[in-house]
Amino acid sequence: MALPLAMHIILEHVPLERRGFMVGVSTMTPCFAPAIGPTHGGVILHEFNWNQIFLFLVPVLACSFVTGIVSIPQHRIGQRNGFKNLFGMQKIKERRKSIGN
Repeated sequence: MALPLAMHIILEHVPLERRGFMVGVSTMTPCFAPAIGPTHGGVILHEFNWNQIFLFLVPVLACSFVTGIVSIPQHRIGQRNGFKNLFGMQKIKERRKSIGN
């Protein structure tokens, strides 16, 4: 569920010239997580009790939440950028209006 949500946020809020870079960065996490997760989980389990794994997530989630709120630009209600312009549909509609069709 996180990857489709990340793609939606990228399409809504990232300018067209930076979308490719941001999509690449956002897909690195699902690629590296299966390799890094078990290693870190093993280190935590070796040093601490298994219940404390959930306590390690609290600061990570808090930092992620604050970073997202600060770094994702907020748009006004009713202002949309995402899929409407993704395939140039807005430009096609504007051309049809200018031609008179």
